[in-house]
Amino acid sequence: MAALALIDDEPLVRESFARLLSSRDHATTCFESAEDFLKSAERGGYDCLIVDFRLPGLSGCELIRELRSQSVTTPVILLSGNVDESVSAQLEGITEVCTLDKPCLSADLFAMVDSCTQVSG
Repeated sequence: MAALALIDDEPLVRESFARLLSSRDHATTCFESAEDFLKSAERGGYDCLIVDFRLPGLSGCELIRELRSQSVTTPVILLSGNVDESVSAQLEGITEVCTLDKPCLSADLFAMVDSCTQVSG
């Protein structure tokens, strides 16, 4: 079982992903914004972060950069409706980040979570 943080501003996405991940016995804590996640006491206590690219306030990439500047090296799965060159350019130089198109197949999400949590755990 992995401890996951899911950061997405869409309630339906948070609810469906959390339910899906719990079917694989992953403990998933949901946050509605990057700022909410940064305020949490256990921001470094997760095996993997699942972060939406487009968040109000700090974007997913900005959140990842902030965490890396604080030496938080938790693997991240960045969700985007369209992973293209502009997303890749924003991720340049950031380590331990995988991208996943949204919507995604549950098998793809599970495989990526498994891959990220094996690296960190």
